[in-house]
Amino acid sequence: ACTAKRPFTVVVAGDTGTGKSTLLNALLGYEILPTSCCRACTAAVIDASWGAWGASVQFIGEDEWSASCTAACAAQARAGVGKAPAADDPDIVEYERVIAVYGTSGPPLHQPDVLMRHPMVAQRIGREVSLVPRGADMSDSLAALVKPYVDSPDDADRGALWPLVKQVSLRGPFGVTVGGVRLCDVPGLHDNNAARNGVMRSILEEADALLIVSAITRAVNDKGAKALMPPSLRGQLLKGGVLGQLAFVASKSDHLTPSEVQENLQLPPGTGPAACVAARNAFTRTSITQDFYDGQPTCLFPANLPPPPAETPWEETLRFELPVFTVSARDSLKLEGVVTGDAPPVLATPAETQVPAVRAYIGLAAV
Repeated sequence: ACTAKRPFTVVVAGDTGTGKSTLLNALLGYEILPTSCCRACTAAVIDASWGAWGASVQFIGEDEWSASCTAACAAQARAGVGKAPAADDPDIVEYERVIAVYGTSGPPLHQPDVLMRHPMVAQRIGREVSLVPRGADMSDSLAALVKPYVDSPDDADRGALWPLVKQVSLRGPFGVTVGGVRLCDVPGLHDNNAARNGVMRSILEEADALLIVSAITRAVNDKGAKALMPPSLRGQLLKGGVLGQLAFVASKSDHLTPSEVQENLQLPPGTGPAACVAARNAFTRTSITQDFYDGQPTCLFPANLPPPPAETPWEETLRFELPVFTVSARDSLKLEGVVTGDAPPVLATPAETQVPAVRAYIGLAAV
């Protein structure tokens, strides 16, 4: 539970492309984070908490960027002058990050110390900036201020700031964060950079609750998501966990081709999109739940546990069960009027998107 001194941290974890930025926007009730980029949207830790509209941006330290520049120069040396490193180069990720910062016509990747002295880097590394929105629409203003730090410019020659950003902290009247809740979007756990990987793991260790996000089209077989739920963790939660410590979110539930769903789930031809969504959602919830309990002693299954003694405090009666939410964050934003002028939603009500259910779950977990 959250206290006056410590927020209740809910970590949202999942690989690139799972729709975490759109989910975070939907949970907050505002379209603040860009959702059309790939690596950039998930390169930094992004957290959101209650407060007056604003944000702070913390840049990475000198040692971390120096290590990235050194790795990028090594990759360039292996590739040769004028050639890009191979896709399987061990430092390809660092090379792409460094190229993103200096632009396609920036300084050659030969000397890390020269790269470190570049004004774009020297003026920001190790520092923190505050962003204060202004105007009639504070959420739109904040989105515009945040965008350069989490998105890539359209012109690759201009250079991007996102590889230099360590953390972006958003503040606003976000209903889901009432009572001291802090939502935290973690980039991922498969980063070859030791410093960034260490930051991600330290945040996970501080988490009070974990939301594992996977696109519904691959949620059942998502190895990355399953790696976050090893058998040992599942056993610990079933033995002594409480409701609210872990949940699974199958995102993008409105992304589907009805004919494919009809064939895969043996639905009658002509089944409408909303009915296809509902059928696939039910299949996904069942499959993920079965996977979670697979290999665990049946005596630990919730249905087989004896009821707690009558004098047990109510909060201790909330034994662990794995909630599986099948979410359409995009439809939620449309149905709540946050996004307008887009294609009509597939689903008819906000409740069907399950975003309100995730918000309620977070609120219950933080009690």
